[in-house]
Amino acid sequence: MATNKWQGTTTNPATAGNWSGGVPTANDDVNLPDAADFAVAGGDLATGVTISTLSVDYGFGQTIGSKSAYLQFDVGGTTKTVVLNNNTATYLDIDTATLITVNRAAVGSTTEKGLSLVGASNTELDIKTSTGSIGLASRAGETFACTTINIYGGKVEIGSGVTCTNLNIFGGTVTNYTTIATCTMHGGVLDDRKGCTTLNPYGGRYIWTHTAAITTMGTIKGATIDLSSEETVVTVTNKIIIAQGTINDPYGRLADGLIITPDNADITDDGVKIKLGKGRKITLGTA
Repeated sequence: MATNKWQGTTTNPATAGNWSGGVPTANDDVNLPDAADFAVAGGDLATGVTISTLSVDYGFGQTIGSKSAYLQFDVGGTTKTVVLNNNTATYLDIDTATLITVNRAAVGSTTEKGLSLVGASNTELDIKTSTGSIGLASRAGETFACTTINIYGGKVEIGSGVTCTNLNIFGGTVTNYTTIATCTMHGGVLDDRKGCTTLNPYGGRYIWTHTAAITTMGTIKGATIDLSSEETVVTVTNKIIIAQGTINDPYGRLADGLIITPDNADITDDGVKIKLGKGRKITLGTA
């Protein structure tokens, strides 16, 4: 299919004349181009119609949807991709995309995110912007389902209505309000207010704000585990092995004897820092 471009002379996306190929139909490659004259209002353009791709160009300077009416697309056609390059206020409801790539996002305000995403049955979301704010189902009652979420930058809020199996953080600042099956930290900051079943702390800073148990914690290989924001005792099912990194636990939220270093490692030489409250102890030794 040829690219179907937004050429609106009004904001109504259901008006055929506002598109180069009429209102988007099955397997269209939908594009919001540079230098558009009108914003795109929200709404479901064609219930049951699955487009192939959605792309928003770098120079698209208009708003997309609104907080009361998200612009909705089912991207279940041939290619199943979404690419967002704009930095204007955007509200999108995306279903059945195999890959959503966010290259830019607006900064937003104290009350509104620059980019707000909801939707169902998506496979992968890559947030690559270095700036801007992104809300994933960040309002009460909203939902967003995506199997894997990769975050490289920006300021991201993961709402309680998000369903995600794998959360991988390489950079940025993330606040999480939903239970994640597996969270892998390579960098950035995660303020986890709900919890994850498995945590792989390879880098960055994990702020343990929640009180839920972590079933499995992988070897700490450079991350900071920060338990200083809360005083409630928490549980990790397995022993915590720290090869390199920092554990900050001033209130004794972790049980004594839970933290070990492999192979009788010297704490100073291995770059390990463990900060415990007065009278706390650790066990040094093999796993």
